[in-house]
Amino acid sequence: MKATGGNTGLTSIREQVAAANQRAGLDLQASNLAEHEITKLVSWVPAMADDMEVAIAADDPRRRDRGGIAPGTVQEQMRGAAAVTGR
Repeated sequence: MKATGGNTGLTSIREQVAAANQRAGLDLQASNLAEHEITKLVSWVPAMADDMEVAIAADDPRRRDRGGIAPGTVQEQMRGAAAVTGR
């Protein structure tokens, strides 16, 4: 005997939500990696300017230390924003 309950639709929705959550997690990882790599590339510009003997004033904003932002910090801010908006 085959059971014909209402769980089939609910199971399908749960699977869709799980797949969406997985895609969102992978998207966040890809974004974090891209940001890390771009930051690394941008940090090379002042060194390249030095190597090419391009004069940049010490107080020029392009010369300032940009420092890194830990991915966990970004994730915490995103969670806080999601909690405020209810998403």
